[in-house]
Amino acid sequence: MREDESKAEAGHRCGGVRHLSHKDVEECSVVRTNTVVTLFTVVVLLAAASAFEARAEQVRSESLPGLEPLPGMGGGLPGMDEPAAESGVVNTTVDTRTPAARGPRVDSSLLIDTARAGDRIVAVGERGIVLLSDDQGKTWRQANVPVRTLLTAVDFADDQLGWAVGHDAVVLNTTDGGENWVVQHYAPELDAPMLDVVALDARNVLASAALGMVFRTEDGGDSWTDTQLNMTLGDFLGMPESFDDFSPHWFAVDRAGDGSLYLAGERGVIAHSDDGGRNWQQISSPYNGSLFGVGFLSDGGVIVYGMRGNAFASSDGGVHWRKLETGTDRSLNADVTLANGSLLLSGMAGTMLWSGDSGATFIPIEQPNRADVLAALPLVAAGGDGRELLLLTSRGKRMGRILDPIDAD
Repeated sequence: MREDESKAEAGHRCGGVRHLSHKDVEECSVVRTNTVVTLFTVVVLLAAASAFEARAEQVRSESLPGLEPLPGMGGGLPGMDEPAAESGVVNTTVDTRTPAARGPRVDSSLLIDTARAGDRIVAVGERGIVLLSDDQGKTWRQANVPVRTLLTAVDFADDQLGWAVGHDAVVLNTTDGGENWVVQHYAPELDAPMLDVVALDARNVLASAALGMVFRTEDGGDSWTDTQLNMTLGDFLGMPESFDDFSPHWFAVDRAGDGSLYLAGERGVIAHSDDGGRNWQQISSPYNGSLFGVGFLSDGGVIVYGMRGNAFASSDGGVHWRKLETGTDRSLNADVTLANGSLLLSGMAGTMLWSGDSGATFIPIEQPNRADVLAALPLVAAGGDGRELLLLTSRGKRMGRILDPIDAD
C-alpha cells in the first residue's frame, strides 16, 4: 500500500483526525472534533477522495476480470437542475428541506446503499437521491424525496414499508415501496449523521449514528427516541482512564438470525442487544481500529470488518473471535450473502473477496480499476444461478456475474 493511501485509511482512528500514519495514530491523544467536517466520516471512509474525480461518469456494465457484464444498465432520467458536486466532500449545509436534486445526471450520482423492496431495488445516496429499479438494475427511475441531504442507508420491513437515514439525523419513511418518501425525523442541530438502519418489523426500527447515538422507534416512526451509548476503551494505546467514557461513531447495525442486534464502530467498539435495542452491552473486541460493518455467516456466526482489511468472526456471540485471513490491507466497507450462503466482502480500491467456507478462506475477485465498492446486492432473475450482482461504487453502478473458479451452485 502506498504511504498516502495508508494514511487516508488509518486517519479515522483518532476520532476524526485524518491523514495520520500508523505511528501517528498510536501516539495521538484524545482529540475529538465535533464539527460537521468530522461527521463526513462515512463519505471519506466509503469513497476515497481521488475516486470522486470520475464520479459523474456513468459507468454501466464494463467487462471485469472475475465479473462478466450483464446486459444494459439503462438510465434516461429527465434533466438535473444542478450539476453534480466535483468535490470528495458532500455539501450538507444546503437547505435539506429542499426536495432532492433531479435530472439526467442523477442516474450517475454517488449511491451509498441499496436494499430490496420485494422484487424492486432501492438505492440511496447524495443530495437526497433515491433510485428505483423494477427490472433487476437494467433501468432506473427517481423517487419523490422531500430533502436534499446525503442519505447513507436504507432498509425495508416488507415490499412496501421502508426507511432511509442520513446526515442531519434525517429519517425518511415510505409506505409504497420507495415511490414516495416523508420525513419522520430531522435534527441537524445534533451534528450526528445517521450511518446505518435496520427495520426489524413494521413498527420497530433502529438507526446507528455518529457520536455514540442510537435512534429507535417502536411505533413505525411516529416517535423516535435517541440514546447516547458510552463505551469503555480500556487500556487502548496507553490512553488515560478518562477514555472509559467514550461515545464512538456507530458505523453499522444489523440483526442476527436469532433476533439479537449488533453495533460496530469506531476504535473497534462492539455492542450487543437481545431486547430489540432497548438495552445494549459492550462485548469483547479483537481489534483497536474502526469497524465499518457487521454481518452474519451461513454457520450462524457473526463477522465484523473494517480498516486495513481486518475481519473477525465469532461463533459464540462475541465472547471469542478468530481473525480472518482476507489477504488485503484495503479497508472493507460492506458484506453480502449470496444465494448459496457464501460470503462476499467489498471495500476500498475495488476490493472484492469471496468465501464459501464461512470466512476460513477468501478468493479475490479482480477488477481493472480502483473504484471503491460501497455496497453489493444479489440480483434475482428468472433462471439465474445466484451469481448476478449489482455493485454501487465510487464511479457509478455496475452489474456483473461472478465467474469461475467460484462455484455458486
